[in-house]
Amino acid sequence: MKFWLRGGISAAILAMALVCVGGAKADTIHMNYTGTGISGSMDLVGTLIGGGVYQVTSVSGLENGTVIAGLVGGSGPNYFVLPDGSSFLYDNLINPTGNPALTNPGLLYSLVGALYPENIYWGGSSYLLARYVGGGNFPNDFVITPLSIEISKVPEPSTLALFGAGLIALGSIVRRTKDRIGKKSES
Repeated sequence: MKFWLRGGISAAILAMALVCVGGAKADTIHMNYTGTGISGSMDLVGTLIGGGVYQVTSVSGLENGTVIAGLVGGSGPNYFVLPDGSSFLYDNLINPTGNPALTNPGLLYSLVGALYPENIYWGGSSYLLARYVGGGNFPNDFVITPLSIEISKVPEPSTLALFGAGLIALGSIVRRTKDRIGKKSES
């Protein structure tokens, strides 16, 4: 009787985990970045659009201790026009396994309390962070800082649930096997 009860519990946990996996729609990508005078960490939530590329739909985190307020704009490429007529080009796409992971238009986001957004993008030979400082004297109205970036994909809760269910099922199998071996030894 215990065998059927344990097997039933394991099967129910595995079934629930598989149902959770089927409902997954977005992934979280963690990105750390550093440059001269800049240190940031953000979690990007995105939807896979194909070829390993995600359309970022939201962002959270900290940059130099300031909270990242959120993503600016949507899909692109598109322009965010600034007061002097210059602009940020962005597409808010990321490929966590690609090299480069960000495109040339890049990721446009804002910090709490900042007047204008910031843009992290691939500059052809390195990642760059662009900050608008104004002045109407393009390109001198931007401060561009080279960055080092580390990107990792964060497992979805449903993936972790499936992993946990697998561990429970494996533990149950090992215990049943030990119980059977112990009973045969006693006979």
